[in-house]
Amino acid sequence: SRNWFCGSIKAPDEAVRALSVLGKAWPTGSVIKVKFIGGTTAQRSWPILAMKEISTSANLKFALVDSGSADCRISFDPSQGAWSYVGTDAKGIPQTRATCNIGWTGLDVAIHELMHFVSFGHEQSSPIGSICWDKPVVYAALAAPPNGWSKAMVDANVFYQYSPSQVDATVFDPVSVMEYQIPASWTCNKVGIPGGKALSEKDKFMLGKIYPGITAPPPPPAQGVTITRAQADSIKGASSSFGEMVKRILK
Repeated sequence: SRNWFCGSIKAPDEAVRALSVLGKAWPTGSVIKVKFIGGTTAQRSWPILAMKEISTSANLKFALVDSGSADCRISFDPSQGAWSYVGTDAKGIPQTRATCNIGWTGLDVAIHELMHFVSFGHEQSSPIGSICWDKPVVYAALAAPPNGWSKAMVDANVFYQYSPSQVDATVFDPVSVMEYQIPASWTCNKVGIPGGKALSEKDKFMLGKIYPGITAPPPPPAQGVTITRAQADSIKGASSSFGEMVKRILK
């Protein structure tokens, strides 16, 4: 079960609310410089793979740097959980500080946080579709490890909904990589939400819409199917029977 929940971090000059998405995107075609703050080879492999996944659908490039300034600075402190600034809000953060922390292992964690970094918000915050929450249950669950969140943090990162003027959004996508796995016990109707562990088709669509210019790969070539004589005769017989049935109906 996916039991981690990340925080999208407000910019220093923002009011105490979740971040808007519109106006946070990087210029299309940008080369985003990324620097690691600590981390083992294994820990670093997850965001490296996540960058490749995102750049397949978005007209963005990521370049790893060891020194000098960097747009995205990723730390790996397990005590801080998982979080990221949203999009270009990272520009206002001093170069000595991280703009993203991947404290839990997994490609899904890395994709989720880097999607925040390229301006995506949490899917359950979309104004197009909503979840009926059993709030006392959610507050209690997220106050426990590994999250340890206060009521205010739950309000900002789980219950908050953007206004339509703040975001460019598709209809609610229950399998988006930006959607948490929601247990049935957390909802009013006791129906859970699967969440996503990889980029969904709608995630890819929105990446291409926000950062256009990537040519979609061609569809796979058509492949022939070999069948036996008996199978061919069976198909022919079924087709003939169906045709006779249609004629009777039309009469």
